[in-house]
Amino acid sequence: MRIIILLIALFLIPATRHFAHAENILILNSYHLGYKWSDDIIDGIRSVMEKRKNTLLFTEFMDTKRIFDDNTFFRFVRYLQEKYCDTQFDLIITSDDNAFNFIKSFRKKLFPGVPVVFCGVNYFKKSELTGMKNITGINESADFQATLQLIFKLHPNTNLIIFICDQTPTGNKIFQEINSLIPSLPSRIKTMVLNDIKMTDLLNKIVRLPKDSVIYFTTFFQDNTKTFYEYHESIALIAEHAKVPIYGAWDIHLGHGIVGGKLTCGSFQGEAAAILGTRILEGEPADTIPMIEKSPNRYMFDMDQLQRFHIRVTQLPESSKIIHPTIHFNHIFIMTVLGIGFLSFVILFLIVSNIKRKIAEKKLKVTLDHLEQRVIDRTEEVTLTNDRLNQELEERNRTERALKHSHHFLETLIDNLPVAVFTKDAKTGTFTLWNKQCERLYGLTADQVLGKNDYDFFQRNRPTLLKKMIILHLINAPGLISLKKKLILMGKDKKLFILSKRLFLMKITCLYSYCAFLKISQSEKRQRKNFANTRNSFAMSLIQILISFLLKIGMINLC
Repeated sequence: MRIIILLIALFLIPATRHFAHAENILILNSYHLGYKWSDDIIDGIRSVMEKRKNTLLFTEFMDTKRIFDDNTFFRFVRYLQEKYCDTQFDLIITSDDNAFNFIKSFRKKLFPGVPVVFCGVNYFKKSELTGMKNITGINESADFQATLQLIFKLHPNTNLIIFICDQTPTGNKIFQEINSLIPSLPSRIKTMVLNDIKMTDLLNKIVRLPKDSVIYFTTFFQDNTKTFYEYHESIALIAEHAKVPIYGAWDIHLGHGIVGGKLTCGSFQGEAAAILGTRILEGEPADTIPMIEKSPNRYMFDMDQLQRFHIRVTQLPESSKIIHPTIHFNHIFIMTVLGIGFLSFVILFLIVSNIKRKIAEKKLKVTLDHLEQRVIDRTEEVTLTNDRLNQELEERNRTERALKHSHHFLETLIDNLPVAVFTKDAKTGTFTLWNKQCERLYGLTADQVLGKNDYDFFQRNRPTLLKKMIILHLINAPGLISLKKKLILMGKDKKLFILSKRLFLMKITCLYSYCAFLKISQSEKRQRKNFANTRNSFAMSLIQILISFLLKIGMINLC
């Protein structure tokens, strides 16, 4: 039983108690849900407040456009008292005149001390805040002067301006503003204000307007019979009957028959109010935040109406917003033709590029094939040349090995001959060969003799006489010559040598010679005379054959 009672108690506690820790914001709207102006203001508020964490929005609609009498405020007071008796609000945002007036009258009773931000209050005056604290807001004022100047610019032949408004609180303020503005208009401009009139009579007057007229529509929610019209219904009826341009003051009528103008925007009002409210929630007192006196209005136009009345976009103010940017059939046709032409050009360009690419690819393939064949041919040539070089190198290596073998064989043969053999460079006179028999006969080693000449070993006059004798023989009998002389070695015991010398003349300036010596004593001279002649002839012939062989195989080079 106790559990049931506890559950019932929980259900009876107002839900708002659960949100005591959050920032509770009450949006008090003068009009009804579905009215575009009110909806735009709420959307503007939410676009800012939803970015904050732990923020709860409570929205109430007073519905004063459709139901408004002397008891409206009192009924609404009772409603709010019952609904929010246990809710503590951190901020109140009011939208439009009736909600602002309601808070002025009943804030102390309903929400004492709660800061207030107002928006959408038409032609607000600071005197309206007398006796109020902790409040700030945004003024809403239609810029009639800017729109009238635009009308005279776009329609220079205008002579009559018809102002349309109703007798709601907002309409009465607009009526006062229009009356204060009329004296400043050019003298040629006639004016007519239609506010206390029945809808049918209004439409009859609209139909009969002259061509030099322009309608300035502000607001018309009810006629003088208290018949209510939604914001889009009244302007749609008027636009249906009008043959002249219609300009407006609020963006909610754009797209329903007005050309445009410098219009007041509900979303701008809501955003501005929410920004001021954010500053209050962050701890800044409302009284220290300056009120925004200049209404955030903007030039806005309907493309359909611009085309209907032949108004060029270039005639409009800069940064103007245009809705329904529909394109005329001629424009569509031109754009279509241009689009097809452009696509055709692109396709043709791609086709030509593809053909050129294929041609280039073929040429490239031919070039690559030619280069590849040249590489193959060149590779074959290099391979053959390399093979020939390898063969020649192998042949040269074999020849060098044979020459080395022959050279070694001949050196051994010459060193072991029974006679002394040496060779000299006939041009310089230096010894180039000195065999072992020479070493035994003269007592000089090859290291002591090679590279030296006759002056280093014989008597001073002997080399000169021998050289002259050789040159004389060469001049008289060029070619192979033979000399036999007796020589005495200088600085040693006098020894008798028989010289057998052969000279080979290859060029007049280059010759090479070889010599063979036999050492004989006085006692042996007579005994060996006959035998020596025979043996020397044989030895010299053998040496001659060896030298000829050495010259042939290149072991001895004659220069």
